[in-house]
Amino acid sequence: MLGRTPTDRYKHSRFLGADALTLYGKALHAARRLNDPVGEGRALTDLGWVHQARGDHGPAGEHFEQALAACRAAGDRRGEARAREGLADLAHHI
Repeated sequence: MLGRTPTDRYKHSRFLGADALTLYGKALHAARRLNDPVGEGRALTDLGWVHQARGDHGPAGEHFEQALAACRAAGDRRGEARAREGLADLAHHI
């Protein structure tokens, strides 16, 4: 995860830019390959934050929604909360 708060994630996401998309894309691929739904949810949430920071609201929302579904399926309530936080932040900025 990039940071502890949405603000931290925004700061780091802006700094990392395309590198962050590559990094979290690889994390997502690895989590899916290893059948790790918690890791998948985290990677999807982080991808959502990176897209959000770049102003790419469509992909951000898609990643947050996918993260929410993955976290629900895994029973990861903390992950669900992070995904919902992303969706709420996105709704605030649209």
